[in-house]
Amino acid sequence: MKVHLTKFIFSILVLGTIIILVGGYFNLIPKAALFMGTNKPKDLSVRFSDQTINNIKKKSGIISSATSATAVPTYIGSKELEISLDSQELTAWARNRGWESYPVSNAQIKISNNGSIEASATVLGSKLSDWITATGGKASIVDMVKSKIPVKLKDFPVYFKGTASVTNNQVSIYFDKLQISNIPIPMSLLNDNKEAVDNFVEERIDFVAGLYIKKLYFENGKMNFVGTVPEKEIILIR
Repeated sequence: MKVHLTKFIFSILVLGTIIILVGGYFNLIPKAALFMGTNKPKDLSVRFSDQTINNIKKKSGIISSATSATAVPTYIGSKELEISLDSQELTAWARNRGWESYPVSNAQIKISNNGSIEASATVLGSKLSDWITATGGKASIVDMVKSKIPVKLKDFPVYFKGTASVTNNQVSIYFDKLQISNIPIPMSLLNDNKEAVDNFVEERIDFVAGLYIKKLYFENGKMNFVGTVPEKEIILIR
């Protein structure tokens, strides 16, 4: 469960970045503005403890195992799960991923009572193409990412605000704001690519054997999940 729900949320962040690359937006931003910006993600003031991590491991009941054989995750079995997680729990899981190809660090996720989501993280540019490949992404997208990201821009902060839901593995995401290296991305560009964003996240969900999201929604400061998840995941540890 740890990988599946945080993967969904950070697919939004990472995919937002990819969509901008597809649109060539990096080519429109003065390079000095990118490199002079802070490399620290926005602080959403979400804090957690070791006890938070222990609690959510008990909630999910999924077994994680490490391997040195392959960078592509393996998922075994399937079981029903209904779970609610608050901002602290989601952030704790997102911060404690040991997967070698995981393309974000310093993550925070904040859910408001009205169901809106804020998420911030540092995107590890050097791992984006590996992550896309490891989650079944097309070679054309991998090649595009490699060619579009400025060589010197290895890591950069991303901030997302918006809403999201999933019904029967069908994703609906709405952006209120997306910033890359503290540079706001035009809403027109985000809105024009909404279908591509939704489709990309759906592909990442479909890649996880045993994962079926009957309902995933955000309200009253929590993310609520109803569906099935793998009983076990095997990942390459950093």
